Amino acid sequence: YKSLRPYIAQRSQSQYPRIIYLASDGNTTTRGGVEGVEIISKITQDNQARTSIFAISNGDDTSPFLLDLLTLRNRGYSILQEEPEGSGLMFENFIKTYSDTVVSKLNYRFSSQIDHDEIFPRELPHLYRGGTLSIYGQFKSGQQSTLVQVKGVGAKGPEEITFKIDFKKSAKGKATLAQNWAHHKILYLLGELTDNPNNQKIKTQLRNLVNKYN
Repeated sequence: YKSLRPYIAQRSQSQYPRIIYLASDGNTTTRGGVEGVEIISKITQDNQARTSIFAISNGDDTSPFLLDLLTLRNRGYSILQEEPEGSGLMFENFIKTYSDTVVSKLNYRFSSQIDHDEIFPRELPHLYRGGTLSIYGQFKSGQQSTLVQVKGVGAKGPEEITFKIDFKKSAKGKATLAQNWAHHKILYLLGELTDNPNNQKIKTQLRNLVNKYN
């Protein structure tokens, strides 16, 4: 928390978003210090998504929970490589991928037939020149298509794209597609749980998702 807090507190006058690359094992080591869940809540509240946080970690004794949730709630990603070999190059490529911002402050909207409560992540990261955007949701079996609108801010002002998804022509996804959706929903619910730790409804949803999607 002490390493991130000074940079989160700084106010930037630049139109471009600030990016922090955090190298960490995700474990808190200060006795009597701020616990992992508190770190996520405090940083997210202070930050208000002004600064994007990316995390890189290495080794088999890391805690991906904190890093995944911290980065997701602050417009970023985390990456873990358990094997030390090749990790330096992986970290270098990761930073290159998420360094050149093309469009920032993204938000999206689907046509009304789609259940918006089942779309994740709720808040998109910025669009980087080397990266991609992934949005996971559900559609009803009889639905033929949907419209998607994505808006953001580019170097010259507002940017917008609207396109149609034809479900009949879409490739059939593998089981990992459903697991990715569940993964993002679980992270979202965990974020909600950090703000409402005694919410039994959220805990029940989490247990059901973990059991169903392994």
